[in-house]
Amino acid sequence: MDNQSQFFYSSIFKISISPKNYHFSSLDWAFKLICEKSGFTYSHIQGHLKPLNQNKANGLTTLKETYFPELSYSEIMTVGDSPNDESLFDKNLFPMNVGVANIAKYLDRLEHQPGYITNLSESDGFCELVQLIIRVC
Repeated sequence: MDNQSQFFYSSIFKISISPKNYHFSSLDWAFKLICEKSGFTYSHIQGHLKPLNQNKANGLTTLKETYFPELSYSEIMTVGDSPNDESLFDKNLFPMNVGVANIAKYLDRLEHQPGYITNLSESDGFCELVQLIIRVC
């Protein structure tokens, strides 16, 4: 970081900048500030900054009400594998919801827990669910 940039960051953000702590302290601070004003969610492969009230449940609810108003929420099964799918595990909205096995490592961070968790992870977990549905139906 050049001297002018260092002065700017130090005077505006009131943080101590040194080669040792610059990279993490200012970036962490900026990221924390952005996340407080916006929303943040993540999956096992990516992170998302988003409006606070934006989530997959709101999107699915809008889709259902707009294009499939005849369906009840008890006829919809939601499936997820990461924290960005958490809203789909809200049993008050979607009583039939499933997490594939890799969701297990995030369970301690989720307010809404999946109603069922497959034995297998990722696409194999989804295929496990589909095979179960085919057998039952």
